[in-house]
Amino acid sequence: MSLTSAYDRGMPRLTPERRAMRRDQVLRAAVRCVIRSGFQGLTMSEVIAESGLSAGAVYGYFASKDVLLAAVADQQLGGLDAVLDDFLRASTSGPPATPAEVLRALTEVVTAMKHTPDGDLSVAIVQVWGEAVLGGTVRDIMRPRLHEVESRLVLLAERWRAAGLTRPDSDPRHVARVVMALLPGYMLQQLVLDGLPSADFAAGLAALTQR
Repeated sequence: MSLTSAYDRGMPRLTPERRAMRRDQVLRAAVRCVIRSGFQGLTMSEVIAESGLSAGAVYGYFASKDVLLAAVADQQLGGLDAVLDDFLRASTSGPPATPAEVLRALTEVVTAMKHTPDGDLSVAIVQVWGEAVLGGTVRDIMRPRLHEVESRLVLLAERWRAAGLTRPDSDPRHVARVVMALLPGYMLQQLVLDGLPSADFAAGLAALTQR
């Protein structure tokens, strides 16, 4: 019997569910570390200690802190995808939600990040975005995920134009990019300035666009 076979028989494999739970355990530990120490001060050894797992287990999921922090941001972008998918499904059988209504729903996802069991997740997200500006692994991972969000917004913008909610000569991609640009701005304001409720933020957009 080979050493590999003996090892495999002696060490039960983790179920997919258990692996997902452990991966989430590492992600949550990383969020707590970033909130406490910032991205630049983050070390894998700190994440390992915070997670309560072995070094081998943590590195088995994430090879570096860049990949780990990008995964934190990627996880939260999934929340935006879900909201946009709901709006897209609804618009196939009726008039689309207005840009202000969509923005309000998206900013509510951002607001919810401030109140997680691990702390204010938006602190971690803003730092990951800042790191992506410098390029490298974080940017490489973030770009395709942001394009996925953009593609959903482009579809919505096409339906807004068809419903007369935006100018008939508007470019859906330009509209999508503007909506995307509002989200980091909202997050930064929530962190640095007095909080602005998502409903008030959306009302401000409606007042500007008269939509």
